[in-house]
Amino acid sequence: MCDVDEYLHADAVGDNAEEIAQEEEETRSRLSQSLQPHIITGCVAIPGSLFQEAREAGQALGLVTDVPVVRRDGETIKPTARPSWRTQLPSPLGYFLTGGVSNNLAFIQLSGHKGDFVAGQGVIYKRANSNERQAFEALMGDPLRAAVPLYFKPVKLWDDNDELQEFLELQDLCSSFSEPCLMDVKMGVRTFQEQEVSKTKLRPDLLQKMIKLDPSEPTEEEKEHGITKARYMMFREGLSSTCTLGFRVEAIQKNGQPAVSDFQRVREEGDVKRVLGSFLPDDRVLRATVRKKLLATMTELLSTLIESPFMKHHELIGSSLLFIYDKTGKAGVWMIDFGKTSKCDWALKHDVPWKMGTREDGYLIGFQNLFQLLLTA
Repeated sequence: MCDVDEYLHADAVGDNAEEIAQEEEETRSRLSQSLQPHIITGCVAIPGSLFQEAREAGQALGLVTDVPVVRRDGETIKPTARPSWRTQLPSPLGYFLTGGVSNNLAFIQLSGHKGDFVAGQGVIYKRANSNERQAFEALMGDPLRAAVPLYFKPVKLWDDNDELQEFLELQDLCSSFSEPCLMDVKMGVRTFQEQEVSKTKLRPDLLQKMIKLDPSEPTEEEKEHGITKARYMMFREGLSSTCTLGFRVEAIQKNGQPAVSDFQRVREEGDVKRVLGSFLPDDRVLRATVRKKLLATMTELLSTLIESPFMKHHELIGSSLLFIYDKTGKAGVWMIDFGKTSKCDWALKHDVPWKMGTREDGYLIGFQNLFQLLLTA
């Protein structure tokens, strides 16, 4: 950890004032170039505390840049809005943050809508919404910071329809793994927000989704007019282990094969356990190593969840745990997907069943059940 003056003088040799001044000027120039607007960034040297010291450094050096607005063909357009200090930071993707970045690794998307992600080098760009941006802003100052992808800054990109969209620049969790295997597990006893339950609009599209899952479920009246989102969501939760265990496996990708995501009707404990077991390595020794590391990470994460101010005052709906391992035995677990996460004025328990108006999500119910099943999967 160092301040701006220490950084500027770190490589200074001798007592010659003119040489020191010249070296400082060269360092300022390098920093200025690194802070110019761009989308894909490499490893840069900034103070270790990441955000606060980087902001102070930029202010001390008088470096002010605009939010980058970049078309997919590389054309840069100057925005009209004044950015916050966070948008002025280059992405600090050195080994001291990510443990090494594999430049030749393609970004892997397990779930979500096509077009919501843009791959970078060591980073991904995820389409932003206000909930997720506010969640990441809060998490960067919370004990859970180490358990989520690093959040660097908002970035504006032109999408495939030539429309300007805001994305969040996040650490690509796969970038430090070699041929990673991944599992996305949706946490909590419900994946819909309470406000969605009150919506009465009839949705023919959701009716078709229901029929696809269970043709016998809708009533004759529903077949004629459609169903509400609340009806569909409660129906879907009842099909999966979200209802019975407080979590469900969303998708698994293993050994470079296409992602498998047909787990909507995996509901019973024994079936869920078999799915979890299918994610682990086939090799007995590697399987034991990976399982041990995943469970150790979950144990540490549980302690952090309990003490986290963010967790205490946020309702986590539709959030996932992302499990990653590779053939070397490296393994980890991270919290992802905060698009439906919202702040709550009162403290939440997260380990009690949901009742309308409580905003309880049952996150810790699912966490404990997931841990127990993974222990013997």
